[in-house]
Amino acid sequence: MQPLAYRVPFVVDRSRAPARYYLVNRSAETLDSVRLALLGSGLLLPVSQSRVRPGGVLGFAVRGPDLARG
Repeated sequence: MQPLAYRVPFVVDRSRAPARYYLVNRSAETLDSVRLALLGSGLLLPVSQSRVRPGGVLGFAVRGPDLARG
């Protein structure tokens, strides 16, 4: 029987926040069809890439007047 859970292979790098964020693939696998969604107020700027290789990053930006209130 396969395990029911799969460890999430991402770490969010916030070192350049709030201008830019990076999703870092910490797994040994290439991840395909990665999608990002924003819940709440704000705007998630489009991400052009959907494949993240091992150790690779997916950069994204979130904009809004008061994101902390969400």
